[in-house]
Amino acid sequence: MLVSAACGDVMNNKIGPMLKLLIHIGTTESIQESLYENKERLEKSGINRSGPDFWAASCAQLSKTDSLNLFKGLIIAEKKYGLSGGSTAGNIWVLRTISKTLEPAETFDLIDWALGHRGNNEYTPFGRFGVDRFYERFGREVLATCEQDYLEHLLSKYSISKKARSAEKTELDNRIKQENIKEKERVLNDRNEESAQRRTILSKELELVSKMSQIERLNWIVETKIPIYAVPISLFAIDEIVSLYSGHPDLGLIVERLGPHKGHWKKLTAALSEKK
Repeated sequence: MLVSAACGDVMNNKIGPMLKLLIHIGTTESIQESLYENKERLEKSGINRSGPDFWAASCAQLSKTDSLNLFKGLIIAEKKYGLSGGSTAGNIWVLRTISKTLEPAETFDLIDWALGHRGNNEYTPFGRFGVDRFYERFGREVLATCEQDYLEHLLSKYSISKKARSAEKTELDNRIKQENIKEKERVLNDRNEESAQRRTILSKELELVSKMSQIERLNWIVETKIPIYAVPISLFAIDEIVSLYSGHPDLGLIVERLGPHKGHWKKLTAALSEKK
């Protein structure tokens, strides 16, 4: 039942394109797209945190070549995109699935490739079991014919890879940090530009308002969408406005527009209400 359910997920519109993307990455052994173009898509799909049944069902529907490229794509994407997965990352389950059908030498070559291309996830490609226990638990019968020195070669070859992977992670983190800084700068520049444009528009409109009569200004402030806090109170002389006010604009509109505000605007509203 679990595998059957997983098969449905493999084919749905959300996951299917992600599998194709990973297979494509594994086929080319590179990421030609922007570093951030597909990262969000893969993360949101949650594909790298799918369980063993999902990956078993996925591999069952793929050719041997596509399964191998899927494995490689997961390794590369995890490294380049920094996909989260840890000890249950997708590549771990795929390796456990396809190693059951590969020749021993093919499995060793695949593991050799994975250890040479993995990123900062130390669980890749064996999970929590480590290299020795992987062979003991999942591949002894398949890998029994392989020479012991091959395994020792792998253990020796990658025993110092932790420092290298740490440096790679630092480089990736720095790249992401720089991209975030650039994005923040872009947003800030856009905001500053928009703010400057608003100030220019406000300045031009207030220049026109300064040439109006006091009652014209009162009509203007009731109708304008410019925030009250941006309007200079010096343009609105309370005594002069009260002496000229004859009911237009409607007092209700004035109260609605200026009433909620304190200070000068509250005094103006109160003076006009008292005259009315």
